[in-house]
Amino acid sequence: MRIRNHIVEHAGFQTDGCAATIACGSMATELIRSKTIDEALSITGHDIAAALVDLPPGNLHCAELAAGAVRKAVLDYLELRRQPWKRWYRT
Repeated sequence: MRIRNHIVEHAGFQTDGCAATIACGSMATELIRSKTIDEALSITGHDIAAALVDLPPGNLHCAELAAGAVRKAVLDYLELRRQPWKRWYRT
């Protein structure tokens, strides 16, 4: 993610998951682009599934996984802003 002035300017993802996981990851990046970090934090798996329209109920966990990844990325950004020295110790 690239965040400037608390706005998500760019988001991307990598996965080796199934087609539903790829679709959910892609939709998550679309949903958070141009949003504030607070808005990005509020994205849920249900938001992602609703935006995809045809996501089978059995694949809702893929949307939840994508929403969790967004939350983790935003929280990581906030932590690194608070304690920038941690950037050097990331793996």
